[in-house]
Amino acid sequence: MNRQQRRREARLSAATGATQEKNWIWPISIGMFVVVVVVVVVLIAAGVFGTSDDSKLSANVLDDLKADSHVVGDPSAPVSIIEFADYQCPFCARFWGTSYQRLLSDFVQSGLVSIYFHNMAFLGPESTLAASASECAADQGNWHDFHDILFAQQGPENQGYITPDLMTSFAEVADLDVAAFNQCVESGVHDEKVAQQTRNAADAGINATPTIFVNGNRISNPMDYDELQAAVRAALSPA
Repeated sequence: MNRQQRRREARLSAATGATQEKNWIWPISIGMFVVVVVVVVVLIAAGVFGTSDDSKLSANVLDDLKADSHVVGDPSAPVSIIEFADYQCPFCARFWGTSYQRLLSDFVQSGLVSIYFHNMAFLGPESTLAASASECAADQGNWHDFHDILFAQQGPENQGYITPDLMTSFAEVADLDVAAFNQCVESGVHDEKVAQQTRNAADAGINATPTIFVNGNRISNPMDYDELQAAVRAALSPA
């Protein structure tokens, strides 16, 4: 692990420790696990998350969406994953804390997979604020840390949790130039960009978060790492 990775993990550890009760990576009881599984199954059936009507994105549409996203890993990796997510979406936070972390260690770090994150800020104004703030962090070259902090410290949806002051505190944890960051957030310079990203996702048939595609093929259950891993391995070893 290099110095940059150690610093990043230290900052992220500080962020997650500050609001541990809000983190989706809790040890949970068997009873709670059963409840979560039942809820996930019901939500999948109801089309609440990860249930875009289209099972495949065309090459042109995929390229356009990737160009509109942030990439983690080597852009020239043989397999690309694109994730559509909202920073207020609880299942997006759950995906980030489970499958996403495993993808990083199993495939991204070795250069086999790249992950593209595409904003779909459709849950309300707080979603737009969080996504716009992440773009302000990207202006300073630290989108990924800020993205991680947003999910690690996710709060209740549309309850006034996401505020400019909270974004400032996250910017401090991410080691950003806070004055420049605040000016960026307050100006709303990225609000239209985030709105356009959300429209682009909807135009591509994405209607829920998280929605995940592997080399353009939709994963039916983003919470099932076995399905996700199998899709990646199949893409790495085409018949």
